[in-house]
Amino acid sequence: MRLLLLLPALLLMVLAGGCTPDQLDLSREAEMAYVDLLFALHHDQKEEAAIAADNLDFFLRQMHGKWPRPLKMEQLDNHLFHIGRAEWAYDDALESVEKGDLTLARVQLDRATYEFSVAAPAAFHELYIGEMYAFVTTWLEVEQAAGDQELCSLNWDQFSQYAHDAKSLWKQDRYNRPDSRAYAMRPIDEATFDKAHQGVQLELDAFIDILKSGDQCHAREKATAVSAAVWELVNLFGSREGNAL
Repeated sequence: MRLLLLLPALLLMVLAGGCTPDQLDLSREAEMAYVDLLFALHHDQKEEAAIAADNLDFFLRQMHGKWPRPLKMEQLDNHLFHIGRAEWAYDDALESVEKGDLTLARVQLDRATYEFSVAAPAAFHELYIGEMYAFVTTWLEVEQAAGDQELCSLNWDQFSQYAHDAKSLWKQDRYNRPDSRAYAMRPIDEATFDKAHQGVQLELDAFIDILKSGDQCHAREKATAVSAAVWELVNLFGSREGNAL
């Protein structure tokens, strides 16, 4: 098993204070590789997924052992339990990428990220991608359902519920912005962020309006526009910078 710590756990180092510019830069590099991997897995890009996985592996190895665990932590046993589960799931995800099984890798990466979010919720939510992760993963479920060729005959209530769940999560998180400490070394351009953020808002609002009409086939078409807007925002935090769609 690789001795790796996924992105949210690495942010414990940032939050503990005393980080050097190099350490902050490494944490940003790790986030970029993570976003690149997430995008590649969800777009069946085997070569890009392998490159992103290698990059993430490299940056996490660079960070491993350099971040101080908090001296005091409530429910330490629970923390270590979930960290262990996350490391196993992440290791499995990398192996699946190596084998070219991106569908399985998506599930395993999602599991690893969830376990880290439970193990270190405060650190997890310091990163913008961590803060928005619940919305992103919920929308990806909508995206997957919308891509089903049988959508027009699927249970409309279930599909509609997924979409409304995504809308509710977006409503909770829509005022979140990148933390200045975490992005001090590699800041996100505010104008570009605002434009991408507004794009998600507009497309999601239009999508919800279509849901109210009950037109499932039209909803599938509009879901594609929402997905493009979501990835435009998410990719600002990767090396693609929103230009890979």
